[in-house]
Amino acid sequence: MGTWVYRVALNTALSHGRKRSRQPVEAMKEEAADPPATSGDWGREDAILAEFLASLGAIDRSLLILYLDGLGYEEMSEVTGLAAGAVGVRLHRIKRAYRRRYLEGEP
Repeated sequence: MGTWVYRVALNTALSHGRKRSRQPVEAMKEEAADPPATSGDWGREDAILAEFLASLGAIDRSLLILYLDGLGYEEMSEVTGLAAGAVGVRLHRIKRAYRRRYLEGEP
């Protein structure tokens, strides 16, 4: 049941994203708001995560969110329709990109 809920949520989010991409740029700018200000490192970490998620494609973004929610590769495979091996490879590449960008300082 949980996998089905994730699948429905993912499809809804992807459909919403496609709908937003058809909006004029000005309308999207008006909807965009700065992330809420929080104190300490949490606000900085939230901003880094939001920036990194925005830099990913839809499927990679979905995989990272599912990973952060604690799903296993098989569950992510069922939700996204990708093979479990492909999920593993994509997550490895996402983690490597994050390390390079934010921990090693490469662009």
